[in-house]
Amino acid sequence: MEYRNEEFMDTENRNDYKIYPLNWEEIEKLYHTNMQQDFPAPEIKPFGMIEDLHQRGLNKVYGLFGKGERELSAYAVFEAANEGNVWLLDYFAVERKKRSLGLGSVFLTQLRDVLKETTDTEAVFLEIERIDKAPDEKQRLIRERRKNFYLKNGLIETNVFTVADGGLDYEILCLPVQKQIMGQAAGEKMKQIYKTFFEENSYEVYLKECKGANNDT
Repeated sequence: MEYRNEEFMDTENRNDYKIYPLNWEEIEKLYHTNMQQDFPAPEIKPFGMIEDLHQRGLNKVYGLFGKGERELSAYAVFEAANEGNVWLLDYFAVERKKRSLGLGSVFLTQLRDVLKETTDTEAVFLEIERIDKAPDEKQRLIRERRKNFYLKNGLIETNVFTVADGGLDYEILCLPVQKQIMGQAAGEKMKQIYKTFFEENSYEVYLKECKGANNDT
């Protein structure tokens, strides 16, 4: 899942914003309000799945708050596999009235530090739509701009690509927390994550140099 509200400006007040983990009551409210507005319905996982993942310790959500503010400025929803310490950044959005302030950059900058200090997370993966699979020039430019935003904010290429969500082509980026995970190791981690959400044989994970089925990376 991608970051739907890209913005590329810097903010002068980065220290006025901090990210914090949300509790279950806050996550439930977020799901039924913000997420329904920020993402197309087909892209939102059923609430029962989110609840099940949370109860199993495979879901966590962080919110970005301004100093003295109680309303979210941005949020990110993470999912994990049944094993390992790698998370998938599944949903990432900035509140509509706070867009174009550089808060996406603020969030990603703080995220690495918070995860490193408070969790045993090794890395965070992110799916972005493949630039070379864009249906037209407009979409190609949007995808290219989006990828550049992430690379600018500390994510790296893994050379891993996937086909999931009913046939969508993704490139996988990595935000190193404790270490960089790339190539075959990243492919294996993505398989573990996808097995949590998708039926067997309904997705592919492959390296840039050598495409293979989901069981053979």
